[in-house]
Amino acid sequence: MARWDDDEFRRTINGHVQNVNWRSGWKNTWHGMASWGHGVPVALMLHHTAGAQTESTNPKHPGNQSKADDGVANFVWRHPQFHSPASQFTLRRSGQLDVNAYLPCYHAGLGDFKGTEWAPLSIPKDSANRFLMGVEIVSKGHQDDLTDAQWDTLATLVTALNGLAGWNDTSTLRLPRHRDWAPGRKSDIIASNAKVQHQLKKRGAAGAWDGQVPAIEGILRAESDGIANPAAWRLACRLKDLGFYKGDVQPKGEQRYPAKAMVAYNEKYAPNMADKSKYGPKAHERIFGK
Repeated sequence: MARWDDDEFRRTINGHVQNVNWRSGWKNTWHGMASWGHGVPVALMLHHTAGAQTESTNPKHPGNQSKADDGVANFVWRHPQFHSPASQFTLRRSGQLDVNAYLPCYHAGLGDFKGTEWAPLSIPKDSANRFLMGVEIVSKGHQDDLTDAQWDTLATLVTALNGLAGWNDTSTLRLPRHRDWAPGRKSDIIASNAKVQHQLKKRGAAGAWDGQVPAIEGILRAESDGIANPAAWRLACRLKDLGFYKGDVQPKGEQRYPAKAMVAYNEKYAPNMADKSKYGPKAHERIFGK
């Protein structure tokens, strides 16, 4: 999209997510935050509500029916302190998605991605609300208790946002947990980043990259020696998710240094390079946040 358009947003979400509840005021501008810092949100932050009727994942449990989450969903929709949404989405245990907002609102709080794999998102310290959407997943948060219905809806939501915002990427980079933004202050969500990717991959919505940052030495060795190694595979997967690697990435033990994909990448990010097939520290930082 050229801009973050509410009509296109609604059509796209409805086209991907089966059970959607559009809450009153979802088009509102909250506290003067009328636009995104980079034009569109750059990722979706994963939260849990810390309140739920049950930790059971049995879809027939009374606590996993949509109405059982009315109280916590209403809290997220209109936070009593701010009188505005506490996140753009609420994901009920039944799999129903409540859309509370499509423009920035308060959900991330204080935090920083500096020195992490999310540094390439270029979000200033303590400013994630203007750059990230948020989804509050209904869970007590004591254990990894998300229901299959919640994972199903999360996968379709991620797919919809990926297309809307033009991410070309559904890897961990685009799905930070609240705890990744504010370690020590926040514990949500309990599920690991690897678990999130595993669940999305089962549903056809995960990126190729496994979320592990390779050592630059391994990539440089693959480049100079023409060998296949895990570092070259992770680079190829990351470039695949970003839209620079065309075709299928080879298996981990067979993937060599992706020279053609690096040329495509450097043509965009380092157009003055003499040899655009080369890899270096600046590319490593931009691609992996290291």
